[in-house]
Amino acid sequence: MDNSNSDFTNRIKQEIRTFSKVHDEGGVSSSIPSIFTYWASRYLSPRLREVFGEHDINSLFAGEIVERANILNKTNLLTCISLGSGDCSAEFDIVSKVISKGVNIKMTCTDINPSLMSFSEKKAQEIGLKNHFTFETFDINSQFSEHNHDVVFVNHALHHFVELEKIFNNVLSHLNDNGAFIISDMIGRNGHQRWGEALVWVEALWKLLPPEKKINNFTKHIDEPYINFDCSEGNFEGIRSQDIMPLLLKDFHFEKFVGLGNVIDIFIDRIYGHNYSINNEWDISFIDLVENINSNLIDSGIVKPTAMFATLVKKHSNNKPCIYSKWSPEFSLRKPS
Repeated sequence: MDNSNSDFTNRIKQEIRTFSKVHDEGGVSSSIPSIFTYWASRYLSPRLREVFGEHDINSLFAGEIVERANILNKTNLLTCISLGSGDCSAEFDIVSKVISKGVNIKMTCTDINPSLMSFSEKKAQEIGLKNHFTFETFDINSQFSEHNHDVVFVNHALHHFVELEKIFNNVLSHLNDNGAFIISDMIGRNGHQRWGEALVWVEALWKLLPPEKKINNFTKHIDEPYINFDCSEGNFEGIRSQDIMPLLLKDFHFEKFVGLGNVIDIFIDRIYGHNYSINNEWDISFIDLVENINSNLIDSGIVKPTAMFATLVKKHSNNKPCIYSKWSPEFSLRKPS
């Protein structure tokens, strides 16, 4: 990335435009392909239940927050901060679930996009959650909340952040003792590209596909051959995703971890995933095949997971062993070539 001030400013402007548009078009979840939902239900959900006791994503996050309240013996107010909150739709659902479990929570939502924070503040009042939320607009790369919190929560935002070292240091400084850092995020190569050891498998599978399976949902063109596109060009999409795992392993202790994805991502994401139908037997069989290949490649250490769900805490002498499904955090770290 060009570290000049003008480049960074232009990326900020693009980021705000992009996610304002996403919000106007129905939010991030509205564009998820049905084939992804099939894959997640069959292959991811059982592993999430194994580690977190929940397969529904927002219920998982809510459960981790409630568990932290119990660990901290919170009888008054549990404080939580969400980094890169966007339109806060997930946060509203999570907080509602936490309240239903008898925990009094106050969540601070933060984002660089002032229009989304303004929308979210109005929405919180409309749905009766105003007293459980505060909203702050700032650039997480250079600023942080002034207050300490029992929980820091990040849902697919870390891979948009540049100053990870500074951000993780701020999390450590503002996380109360025995508090939790709860994360769902991308941890693969920068710009969501495939590393060479995964790319050879994607390209081999690509050759098996008819043209209609190679339609790029954004450009509407047939991508032939497969394009290992850098999604961070001109914006922050996956800008430092490959640095997330090594920094977290250095600074935090993983209490729970589920790693997932890699070769399979290409065929179920927003770019190509809409080319597959859950009502087409061939499509389902192909996705099952790719997932089987992907899992075996990770088992063999040839490729590494590109996404994760995790609960982390500060390092201390009494840290509990990590609970994980299939692959540990350490095993899931891709070593530099």
